[in-house]
Amino acid sequence: MADALPPDDDDILAWVAYVHGDAELFQRSYAGQNVYIPESVPLNHHLCKCLGLEVASRLCSEIGGSAYNVPIQKVRINARRILVLILSWAGMTINAIAEASEITARQVSNIRADLRGDGFLPPARRAGDSFNNERF
Repeated sequence: MADALPPDDDDILAWVAYVHGDAELFQRSYAGQNVYIPESVPLNHHLCKCLGLEVASRLCSEIGGSAYNVPIQKVRINARRILVLILSWAGMTINAIAEASEITARQVSNIRADLRGDGFLPPARRAGDSFNNERF
């Protein structure tokens, strides 16, 4: 790692990878969160639990004193989209899908709209439509 140049932007995952060599555990632990990196790290800090004291201390010395948004993993987003698709085809309601996938009903509706636009679900029913398929 000593030969690599430090990241020149505020990409927290690039910094964790620079300091630790791998950012996957950090991203899984903090995905979608705003994480404050202190200037120094106490032994019981969540960063120590995730990265270990040595790595957490180095990360704090490099970029401490700022908050960073940790991006959500693309894989998790795709998995959620696939789950909504499967549950939609299985006939579940928006609320049931939201509960099963641990997201909001609005997120389910947005994902389903995207799936319709991509051709994976049939067009949304409108008031007065006369077909019997209640799933969509």
